[in-house]
Amino acid sequence: MANLKNLKDPRIRIIVGKKNRGLAVRLNQAVGLARGAYFARMDQDDICHPERLEKQISFLIKNPQIDLLGCACLTIDNRNQITGRLNCPKKHSQICQSPWKGFLLAHPSWMGKTKWFRQNPYQVPAPYLCEDQELLLRLHRSANFANLPEAYLAYRLREHARLGQLIKTRIAWWKVQTAVFIKRREIVNFILGFMNFLGKTFVDVLKSMTTVGKHPLFWGNHQKIENPCILQW
Repeated sequence: MANLKNLKDPRIRIIVGKKNRGLAVRLNQAVGLARGAYFARMDQDDICHPERLEKQISFLIKNPQIDLLGCACLTIDNRNQITGRLNCPKKHSQICQSPWKGFLLAHPSWMGKTKWFRQNPYQVPAPYLCEDQELLLRLHRSANFANLPEAYLAYRLREHARLGQLIKTRIAWWKVQTAVFIKRREIVNFILGFMNFLGKTFVDVLKSMTTVGKHPLFWGNHQKIENPCILQW
């Protein structure tokens, strides 16, 4: 925080909360404070490509029908070494083809119209560590999502994950799915979601017997690389 306070750029405003109220609350607060036409987010431990905002704004201006835009991501470790890549599908139909599994739209890479975020706030209280997936599941029928195929964000993956945290997140996501699918009478999605929950939890337990890599919970398209290299952005 000391380094942030030393910034002299008049375009930057630093908002400090007095207590931890959770990510969803703070994201809704940030949207409310935003002054621009577009709202972008990322996590504090990730690294943004210098051209990310420019590329995303340009795409949104040319494609006003898109409500929410993400991008492909490199994955990095604690030493800023590139370990892989998350290849995200470009079209809405591809992003949302398996709602029972999850949506291929990396949360730290999101950008969209500020007005849209205000009309569609994050759920509060939020489900444990899956507030982004809850929002996508709730809105994918009425909204239009897209991804840029280029990697404009470096997504940091922790080397180890706690089994309890993984299972707690799996349960939270399954509860969100169950409520939505039952309300919409999507029985097939409900059954597939339950089977996916059981399968993923079983895999988490097996991995915990060795080392659990903290990869994004909803990504089955993480391509690892054999020889990690240092990020050059």
